[in-house]
Amino acid sequence: MGQEPRPANFFYGNMLMTSISDSDYKSFCSDLIQRAMEKPGMYFKSLKDLEYLLYGHQEAFEKLGAILHLNGFYFRFADWLHSLTGESNAAGWAFALEELAKNKKEDPLVVFAMLAGQFIAEWRSM
Repeated sequence: MGQEPRPANFFYGNMLMTSISDSDYKSFCSDLIQRAMEKPGMYFKSLKDLEYLLYGHQEAFEKLGAILHLNGFYFRFADWLHSLTGESNAAGWAFALEELAKNKKEDPLVVFAMLAGQFIAEWRSM
């Protein structure tokens, strides 16, 4: 049983809601990542915290009917990362990035910023 598409404007309780597109979600997600990377201490303590934050962000957009579950950043980035690096995502993409960074002797946040930037550029054009 799939979600019914929402009209351009709909009511959620007493609030008039404007429909959010997939490209809006990608833009909001990209903006959140950029802001989090500019001031990481305000958003997360570990890369796993950032992974949870972005998953929650994705869930909110799913609840609004803006995106499908498997089209959110969490799953798309994990699939892309596995395809690019071969790292397992069984424990989440944050763990995979930490392992990758450890092997390269680099900071995990630097590795995330670089790879997330590459991914987002491709993802937004899909």
